[in-house]
Amino acid sequence: MKKLTHIRLFVPAVLLIYAFTGCVSEPVPSFTADQTTITEGGTVQFTDQSTNNPATWLWNFEGATPSASKEQNPLVSYAREGEYSVSLEVRNRGGSNLITKHNYITVKAPTTDLIFRNKTYTEVLITLGGIEKNIPAGQEVTYHEVVGKSVTFNAETSGTTAEGSILGVELGWSFSIELNGGVVTQDLNVGTDFFFLYITNNGTHVLSPLEINDGSAEIHTENVSVPADGVKYQIGYYHAWEETQVRGYYEDDPEYCTYWNHNEHFFFPNSINQCVNLSNSFKKSAWTGAVRSTGGVEAGHLLPAGPYMPEAVPVEGVIQYFAKRR
Repeated sequence: MKKLTHIRLFVPAVLLIYAFTGCVSEPVPSFTADQTTITEGGTVQFTDQSTNNPATWLWNFEGATPSASKEQNPLVSYAREGEYSVSLEVRNRGGSNLITKHNYITVKAPTTDLIFRNKTYTEVLITLGGIEKNIPAGQEVTYHEVVGKSVTFNAETSGTTAEGSILGVELGWSFSIELNGGVVTQDLNVGTDFFFLYITNNGTHVLSPLEINDGSAEIHTENVSVPADGVKYQIGYYHAWEETQVRGYYEDDPEYCTYWNHNEHFFFPNSINQCVNLSNSFKKSAWTGAVRSTGGVEAGHLLPAGPYMPEAVPVEGVIQYFAKRR
């Protein structure tokens, strides 16, 4: 009888255990993210999609903050570029299961649209990331979706004027720009150490060649012709030094030239993107019969007329005479 009593008590116990455990299925883990590709510093909202009623959640986030969470639907952030895995373990009375999605989140470095504005008087060749672009004077170009937090670029004047002349000193830039993940504008300016030279020949003699002595031992000789047509011609960039002198020789009488001396016939505006326009005219002197050169000068800097077009600002006029070639 004791044995039978023991059996009656044991069988209900087994049935009771089955009633509480055998009917609970193990949870099946699953999850989604509101975005799987973000930029550095971005956040991702994870949503639990597990079935069979999990009671607890344990998340692990590679490369994220926080790196782990017990919340059902956590929000995490990623600071550095890369590809990162995510795992979720869910548990209930029926057991536990784990799912891992490898390289599930892609974090990219921020991209920036970088605009270069050429405020010089010549075409500029710019190189960024191995890509070269030409920027005409007074215009701009854009490099789209530049990656990184900073970038180094190189640029140089081609020495080519709007008229196609390759004259003067070639100028260059090379430095780093901080990027912000939006739009960054970089102006290309020329400092007060240089000036851009224009010549307007209102006289009767074609001027050729030109000589520009910028105060150094070297004299720039430009084998170009400036016609006597009253048109303002671009010449090029030169050093803006106190001893600067510009000479234009008469093409038909090279023993003579017209000349302009700094601080005597023209002055530098001492502003960025400065330019000087030297002009002259010729007439007969009634009492000597000699040819006299009457010169004028205007100087200025690049102004934003329209978007970024150059414009000279008049300063004053002067008189200077012809001279015999030295």
